[in-house]
Amino acid sequence: MKKLLTLLLLCSSLFVIGQNVPDAINYQSVLRNSNGSAVPNQNVSIRFSILQGSVLGTFVFQEEHSITTSDIGLINLKIGEGLSTLNSLSSINWSLGPYFLEIEVDTTSTGNYISYGTSELSSVPYSLHSMSSAVTDSLSPIALSSLPQFSLTEAQVDSMVANNGYLTTEVDSSITNEIQDLVLSSNNLSITNNTSATTIDLSGYLDNTDTVLTEAQVDSMVANNGYLTTEVDSSITNEIQDLQLAFNNLTITNNANATNINLTGYLDNTVLTETEVDAFVSNNGYLTTEVDSSITNEIQDIEQVLAIGFDADSSALNNLSELTVGTNTIDTSAIMEVSSTSKGFLPPRMTAAQRDLIYSPAAGLMIWCLDCGSNGQLQVFNGSQYTDIIGGQRAMAKAQFGGDIDGEDAYDYSGRSVSLSSDGSTVAIGASGNDGNGSSSGHVRIYKNVSGTWTQIGGDIDGEAAGDVSGGSVSLSSDGSTVAIGASGNDGNGSYSGHVRIYENVSGTWTQIGGDIDGEAADDASGGSVSLSSDGSTVAIGASGNDGNGSYSGHVRVYENVSGNWIQLGLDIDGEAAGDRSGGSVSLSSDGSTVAIGAFGNNGNGSFSGHVRIYENVSGTWTQLGADIDGEAVYDQSGQSVSLSSDGSTVAIGASANNGNGSYSGHVRIYKNVSGTWTQIGGDIDGEAAGDVSGGSVSLSSDGTIVAIGASGNNGTGTDAGHVRIYENVSGNWIQLGLDIDGEVPDDYSGQSVSLSSDGSTVAIGASGNNGTGTDAGHVRIYLSR
Repeated sequence: MKKLLTLLLLCSSLFVIGQNVPDAINYQSVLRNSNGSAVPNQNVSIRFSILQGSVLGTFVFQEEHSITTSDIGLINLKIGEGLSTLNSLSSINWSLGPYFLEIEVDTTSTGNYISYGTSELSSVPYSLHSMSSAVTDSLSPIALSSLPQFSLTEAQVDSMVANNGYLTTEVDSSITNEIQDLVLSSNNLSITNNTSATTIDLSGYLDNTDTVLTEAQVDSMVANNGYLTTEVDSSITNEIQDLQLAFNNLTITNNANATNINLTGYLDNTVLTETEVDAFVSNNGYLTTEVDSSITNEIQDIEQVLAIGFDADSSALNNLSELTVGTNTIDTSAIMEVSSTSKGFLPPRMTAAQRDLIYSPAAGLMIWCLDCGSNGQLQVFNGSQYTDIIGGQRAMAKAQFGGDIDGEDAYDYSGRSVSLSSDGSTVAIGASGNDGNGSSSGHVRIYKNVSGTWTQIGGDIDGEAAGDVSGGSVSLSSDGSTVAIGASGNDGNGSYSGHVRIYENVSGTWTQIGGDIDGEAADDASGGSVSLSSDGSTVAIGASGNDGNGSYSGHVRVYENVSGNWIQLGLDIDGEAAGDRSGGSVSLSSDGSTVAIGAFGNNGNGSFSGHVRIYENVSGTWTQLGADIDGEAVYDQSGQSVSLSSDGSTVAIGASANNGNGSYSGHVRIYKNVSGTWTQIGGDIDGEAAGDVSGGSVSLSSDGTIVAIGASGNNGTGTDAGHVRIYENVSGNWIQLGLDIDGEVPDDYSGQSVSLSSDGSTVAIGASGNNGTGTDAGHVRIYLSR
């Protein structure tokens, strides 16, 4: 056990309204030794950490307190008013929960903190109440029994009252004469219960200028100005008129003497008989019969070069073997030649959406895309996709492939993880909040694109038990027939030990291969990250809570399928130091011989700067390739996401807390192994704006030349709608392909997960906050480059 002392919680309260956050959280506890006795007058240091998502989630707040226990061992402080080492309590967006509180205590003043556990902020003493809820404090009966008892005599109480200037008797013998009310009499305002009170005269505030008239005066004014007081002709409707047309005569109604207007002069129609028409035709020389008895001999075929003054009078020309414009001669290698020194050739102009509606485009088809690139692009279809002619850069249009794949129910958080097959036709989607096998047991659904429709393969793959959060991580084999599923909350080898299960598609049924791969010990959260080799025979599993090299140093284990049993390859790959959270992200090369491991809590370049280490399997031993790839600065949390190319020579690393383009804008760096040294390719790919947390997810194409980057905090289509950007390596520079792929609506957190197909032409994007089938049901959208 990590705990030598016991903290007894006395009371705490937290009041949250909507998105508002508290300034502090009241915290009281009694420090006891292992025998249960209170520890009085003890100097202690207490560190509080708040994590987002799970007990092994992202650190969003941390602070330290130094305090001395009272005579009865009581600790009384406020979380949020200590020495902050990471962010402030007020910066937490509580709606992005769940959140977990970790308590660590140092009784030796050496800086060696001992963890007292991590618990979810979901019930007293760390309740998060809605606006209509009451604030409730609770007292433990055990705690109350240990408090000292005090009693005062009546004389002592009276003395305290007198000493502090409070009244013990009513001086003027009346307990009501201080109570007043207002009285308005005519224009005089006064107060009650005071006969000598000043009277305020309000007559000066009267500014009425209205003139009060009698009915006779009003009638007189009406008569004087010529208004009628009675209906002279006894009819109230005879002044109302309408128009009527009889034959060609127009009159008004309600007037027997009205003038008739004859409209025949406005008739200009000429009616001809057939004989009259025939006479016109004959008189003007039109043919009434075919003179030469042939109706086709006037149709001609032009087979030679058109040279009629260089002008065809805008006529349509068919069956031309050769065509020139602006010249009488044509180059022998060309079927068409345009010659001009003052005008250019103008191809068809259209938007990307209009372009994508062209049915079965032929290779070589050329158009000008109006909304591609920053100012439009000249593009040609190469047989599989449109490419930009200038620079040869791939043209990426945001063409959604099929419809939205929505989560099953509210709070499923579907899209928390996502993985595409190599050809992009199959997708695995994790919904860690699903309740199919108990509250937050989680599940995974796998879909295949059948004629443009995403159709589920087999049934739901449910988590083993409540609280498993199965599907928090997921990885497909290259052909989409094998899937690895992480359930970091599983208790198979102790509370939150976590496990991974691997399934194979057998005739449309997902069948487990071998047994559960359990975490090593309680609180390991094994399965928080997972990655399969291309053939599905090797799996890497991250357990960022493992204590193999110090508390929460984390580790990664790699297993191979040997005759249906998962056998560990080599030893544990432990994190460098306590608190590293190594294994928070993991990625295997295609053949499973190389693994990249993210440790976002590492302090190699400052607190929480984070780092990535890459290992190669050399004769059964995992050997580090090159040096650590450290984050740029403190609190970058580099390594929060990681992705390897197929051959393991290129790695993309996300650092979502980097401040390169504003606080928490985030960035991605991409490195290549050059003779054993990890060398950065191009510059940093920074998030668009502060708060974007770009790099929270990342995915490389097989050859490492295309990268998809998720920024779930981007505000492109509303606050926290999120977006994904896709970049291509062009001569060492990362150039964005197409426009941003924005989330559907605010609070979607689109880009929380992302996965590219092998060639980078298809991308799957998870938005776990989408409300398509209920609050936070989540969804996944899949896009094709065209």
